[in-house]
Amino acid sequence: NKRETRTWEITVRNTNRQSLNLRLEDQLPISMNKDIELEPLDYSGGDYNKETGRVTWKLKLGPSEEKKLRLAFAIKYPKDKRVFID
Repeated sequence: NKRETRTWEITVRNTNRQSLNLRLEDQLPISMNKDIELEPLDYSGGDYNKETGRVTWKLKLGPSEEKKLRLAFAIKYPKDKRVFID
């Protein structure tokens, strides 16, 4: 088997003069092929739904505040297969 890791860093910045509440959503891939396994590694405290792959963060940002979130997963698949991740 082959194993690959993918990581993204998401930066969220409040450019307003007031605090704001923000709901941010992203999604990890889901495999319908039993030979391809996905393992979530890091989602910075967001809520992860295993069935849909959706990660949801509920954030409160003060004026001019910036937060960095990480989204990472590992994918394991047979060597003879090709897997494309965008």
